[in-house]
Amino acid sequence: MAFNWKSLLERLDPRKLRLPAYAQMREFAVHNRNTILSTSLALLIGLWGGAVLAGGGGGGPVFSLATTGSVGSSEPVRASSAPRAGERPVAGMQFVRLRTEMNQATPRACLEFSQNLSRDGSIHYADYIRMDPVAPYSVDVSGNLLCLGGLPLNPERQVTIRQGLPSASGERTPIDETFTLTFGDRPAYVGFAGGGVILPRAEADGMAIETVNVSKLHVEVLRVPDRILSQYEISQGSQNDEGGYGNWEFDEAGSNVGVRVYQGDINIDTRNRRNIAITTVFALGSALHELRPGAYIVKVRDATPGAGQRTGGADEEDSGADSPASAFRWILYTDMALQSFSGATGMDVIVRSLRTARPMSGVTMTLIAQNNEELARARTDGNGRVHFDDALIHGEGPAQARYVMAYGQQGDFAAQDLQRPALDLSDRGIDGRQTPGSIDAYVYTERGVYRPGETVRMIGLIRDQIGRAIANRPSTLVVYRPNGTEARRIRMEPAAAGGAIAKNIQIDRGAPRGQWRAELLVDGQDAVAGNVSWSVEDFVPQRLRVRFSPTEEQLQAQHFVMRAGQSQAVGVQADFLYGAPGAGLNVEAEGRLMVDPNPFPDQQGYSFGRADESFDEQVFQLPGSVTDGTGHAQLLLALQNQPRTTLPLRARIVASVADPGGRMVRESFAVPVRLSNVYIGLKPTFENRRAGAGERVAYDVIALNAQGQRVGVNGVQWQLVREDWNYDWYLDGGSWRWRRTGRDIPVDGATVNIGPGQPLRIAKDGLRDGSYRLILTDEASGAVTSQRFGVGWGGPADDDQTPDMVSVVPPTGATRPGGSARVQIRAPYEGEAQIVVATDRVIETRTMHVTPRGTTIDLNVNQNWGSGAYVLVTVMTPRDPVNLPVPRRAIGVAYVPVDMANRTLQVHAGAGLQHVRPNTHIEVPVDVSNVPMGEHVRVAIAMVDEGILNITKYESPNPVNYFFGRRALGVDTRDDYGRLLNPNLGAAAIARQGGDNLGGEGLTVVPTRTVSIFSDIIEVHGVSDLIAVSNKPR
Repeated sequence: MAFNWKSLLERLDPRKLRLPAYAQMREFAVHNRNTILSTSLALLIGLWGGAVLAGGGGGGPVFSLATTGSVGSSEPVRASSAPRAGERPVAGMQFVRLRTEMNQATPRACLEFSQNLSRDGSIHYADYIRMDPVAPYSVDVSGNLLCLGGLPLNPERQVTIRQGLPSASGERTPIDETFTLTFGDRPAYVGFAGGGVILPRAEADGMAIETVNVSKLHVEVLRVPDRILSQYEISQGSQNDEGGYGNWEFDEAGSNVGVRVYQGDINIDTRNRRNIAITTVFALGSALHELRPGAYIVKVRDATPGAGQRTGGADEEDSGADSPASAFRWILYTDMALQSFSGATGMDVIVRSLRTARPMSGVTMTLIAQNNEELARARTDGNGRVHFDDALIHGEGPAQARYVMAYGQQGDFAAQDLQRPALDLSDRGIDGRQTPGSIDAYVYTERGVYRPGETVRMIGLIRDQIGRAIANRPSTLVVYRPNGTEARRIRMEPAAAGGAIAKNIQIDRGAPRGQWRAELLVDGQDAVAGNVSWSVEDFVPQRLRVRFSPTEEQLQAQHFVMRAGQSQAVGVQADFLYGAPGAGLNVEAEGRLMVDPNPFPDQQGYSFGRADESFDEQVFQLPGSVTDGTGHAQLLLALQNQPRTTLPLRARIVASVADPGGRMVRESFAVPVRLSNVYIGLKPTFENRRAGAGERVAYDVIALNAQGQRVGVNGVQWQLVREDWNYDWYLDGGSWRWRRTGRDIPVDGATVNIGPGQPLRIAKDGLRDGSYRLILTDEASGAVTSQRFGVGWGGPADDDQTPDMVSVVPPTGATRPGGSARVQIRAPYEGEAQIVVATDRVIETRTMHVTPRGTTIDLNVNQNWGSGAYVLVTVMTPRDPVNLPVPRRAIGVAYVPVDMANRTLQVHAGAGLQHVRPNTHIEVPVDVSNVPMGEHVRVAIAMVDEGILNITKYESPNPVNYFFGRRALGVDTRDDYGRLLNPNLGAAAIARQGGDNLGGEGLTVVPTRTVSIFSDIIEVHGVSDLIAVSNKPR
């Protein structure tokens, strides 16, 4: 049972009440409509809930629903499958109805047929359409819809669908059918050009307002003081259609905090421009008597006589006069642009002039908390830079920083919201290991699996953010059970010289089986410094080693892909760990089909396959085999059944070899699976699959063959559809639930050819707020690719414009500490460059002028770089009111590694040890080189049965890669350049002014000895030493 909430809210709106005898009461209700509506809605829901729940309990009044067939009545609900009156099924291929789409710049007429239309590229559907008077139009086919686009709204036309129009099944329309096509006028529209909130102040004409069928605009400007701005978000506001309900938000915007500083009307000449979007420029600067710190809310609404009125009789007077088309937008009117870099040591802010793109010195900066308290105040230096410490940025609760504000000359003011998402630079190579903070710890155990009652040998190294040892620092080890509850908390001894720690953790005999973990908390840092995990199981060590030939890497080098109808032989080699071949052993194999998360690594950023398609993993069996006398067997890789999907897949092949005791030893490898000869790739040119309202939406399109090589494909059809979603409430088992239903509204489309060279660019301007889907189809190969994106409020992501790309080329190879790293910068255009060297904190900043011809800079590599640092280059152009009214900015990132060879010890252990007898003491030779003069070296040695290590695929500890490997960029970047409006879209209109001045337990332990020998941390004397180890299995 669906409920029409929209109709309910409309009936409760006191502005719609038609009570002539109670004018005063109605006026009171209008001014207090929010309270009245909330109370009425709550009362109605209470009564409704009582009706639904009337069957339970007694003693109180019982309400019943009088609607026939409603839940709670004495009659049962009629089955949904029962026969009902409705449209009779249409036989054959026939024209069903006409649909008109008015939600874009040019309307479309969509002809709906009873069957899907043929997608044969040789069919010209325009030959089957006759129009009088004649007008040019485009044709788009989608399912059973034939859409005619690009038609003018007037005049009225006679359209004839000629006999013989074909369907996909081959049937054709039997007769000519003629109908009248009329669109009528588009509804009134009021909105703002662009999606930004920052209006450049210098040499600005004003703020561009877009209207359709509006002859008069009412403009109101409110100023929100800077001292209350921390409680609000400087947002795009909203745009409300005529007769819509968003006018409540329009009325409330700034009503409690904004001071009216301007109101007036603008007349718009609409003669000979009906149904055409008109841009009118409102001179915001001249409307303000004085500039004072704060933000502005610009509210515009249709003031055309009769605006918002709905058609109706005389008794409906004033029924919709309070709902004209309207829009409001928060605005920062300034010549200053802020760029911030937030890291572990705080935040650096640079202030630039939008007019010149150069840093501005002497600007007063304040840091404002969420509770509106001023946290800090400073003035920018000669480079336009100011620094705020981390303690000020990351306060607790409401003391956390919310805004950074800039106060310039002559009342100039700018603000940056620190709660807005940072720029997404993930496509520019900033990935790596995340750094926990100023203290970093590498923690490991000597193996990955233990039995209940055994001892976990844990070793750790504590370092700072650049890998220097931290000694004498106390820490706490917190151990967690498999269910996530804390098992114990162990206070560790202060780290020894070199930052080394060690602890033996005894596992209880009744310990739950499953994955255990431990976290190291170092005094002086809240974040976890390091962690390690291990399994507790009743295991038996493996006795076999299983390998493949060719290996997964060799198959990749051969560009092998699994195809339907093709096969590939893969060898399996089984050997006992003590050296003998595994002869006469049964081999079983299976494959698991799944979606390939990275099907074509060379085409980063492109997606393949339908966005609305999912694929459930499928398991298929491969023929078994038996190893020969050399331990060799052969598997035949082949797909038995071809699944139907547009997504690129991969298969995980698992081979299981049974040892003489019947235990299976498994190894696996992955191969790509390609079910199509062609794959179409889509890559958006905007971030986070969301574009601002009114901005250009563009996609790059490529075509690949099954091996991932670029190919050309002709006759590819692309279609852009708007997804119209409805949410319906219904009663299910006494509980209210909702379901989402939707339909696709065609927007645009064409047939194109994709070349093997440069990607094809598909672009669309002027899309309204909403959810969209771009679909590309190649009928010849069956390849289909689609991707969803949002426009304006239609998408979940941020609206910052995607930055252009700066080419930043690091030096070849690693740079030695104390040396100089030469970095080349190639900007897409001439401008001012902000250069930042950063790791998890800002190390150095520079400002310089760059050109497209290229610029080279030398950066001094000091110890703060650690094992490597990122060079971020942002290039900004000056603003020119004629040639470049909206300044451009481009960002590039490059990672510069540092040569850490002089801080890396070369360790060789166990040379000459081949056969070790049990129950003996052995001496393990250890050779350590590259030891700095005067340094002491300590080692810890573990000797573990390879059969135990193979159970968990244990990898040897590698602290060098952990501390000196590449880390992720730990600095967030925000700037104002993605939120700018164009202030020079035309001469300002003349405004008539008015207004005022202002795990559970397992089985018993398997009785097999565990061979795991471990030494304590032992100091090595000299560059070589012998470490005595007792070889007695436990």
